[in-house]
Amino acid sequence: MKFSTRPKLFTLIELLIVISIIGVIISISFVSFSNVRQKGRDTKRIADIKLIQKSLEDYYRDEGLYPDTLTPGQSLTGSSSNAIYMQIIPQNPTPRNDGVCPDSEYSYQSFATGTNYKINFCLSETTAQLSAGEKCATAVGINDGACPPPLAGLKLWLNAGVGITKDGSDLVSQWNDQSGNSNNAVQATGENQPLWLDNQLNGQPTLRFDGQPYVHSDFLRTAPFTLVQPETIFMAFNMKQNVNGYITDGNTLNTMILYENTGGIDPYAGAHGAINYDVPVDSFFIITGHFSGVDSYIQVNNGTPVIGDAGTSNAGGFTIGASGDNGYAAKVDVAEILIYDHSVTDSEKNQVLSYLNSKYSIY
Repeated sequence: MKFSTRPKLFTLIELLIVISIIGVIISISFVSFSNVRQKGRDTKRIADIKLIQKSLEDYYRDEGLYPDTLTPGQSLTGSSSNAIYMQIIPQNPTPRNDGVCPDSEYSYQSFATGTNYKINFCLSETTAQLSAGEKCATAVGINDGACPPPLAGLKLWLNAGVGITKDGSDLVSQWNDQSGNSNNAVQATGENQPLWLDNQLNGQPTLRFDGQPYVHSDFLRTAPFTLVQPETIFMAFNMKQNVNGYITDGNTLNTMILYENTGGIDPYAGAHGAINYDVPVDSFFIITGHFSGVDSYIQVNNGTPVIGDAGTSNAGGFTIGASGDNGYAAKVDVAEILIYDHSVTDSEKNQVLSYLNSKYSIY
């Protein structure tokens, strides 16, 4: 009997199966390698921003102001000296449109006062305890979400996602102003400190003010600062109950009020009841409150403003959660507040509303 000595060959089907398996392995390896490279770019972005922040602090220490401009790929030198703070300002690694990120360079803007700055950047996924999406780096820290639009006259910017000093029970003693004006809102008394709550609005945190009466009320207050009419406040928050109470006020009683009443919200700065806007209870929305005498108005989300006379009192500072004399508290969850020292134009208002809504997905 004769036996064949030729090696057994693969059938066509077996070859196709092997080729398919190899293709799957290559695809998985490619995706895994791509993910590793993407993570590496995000890690570099955070390192870049922290390096830029450190260099900007060195610059500010020597010059007393932050630079007017900052261009990636160029150097950062002193305005009054030849000191070099960065030989080459880092550039956003490419490809820049990783994940949800736009195809854009790091974007820097100095505030008009020169005491703060904003840098827009983006992460494709959660990295170093920062979530995916657009971020805003300032002299105080890194805010979740894109930077506010570059409008002049920002007097106060409070964001529950950054600049919070709290204890182990998440009670907040200080809420740092991100505008560069250091108008920090503080509360030294534990009983009157609001509660920081994580993941309350589109993944973002809020501060809860409990609405308790008088000596028991939660509130934060800034030191006095110049805040006179006309002025415009934007506020993303949730009105937790439908009772009379002060959502905001000035540093003294009845000077810059967003007042919560059984029929909605109205602004007050010396004239009461002229303007009122019905709002739903236990639902987040964005309030625009414009204080300018007879031309004052209140607007909810992108709705139609209700115009009237709110009075002409000037705030001279800011209180959140209670009246200027610590009474008449409101139970509210507050995510973010921006105050501008002028009557914003319709274009400016739409920019701020777009910024807040893109961050919180309210309407």
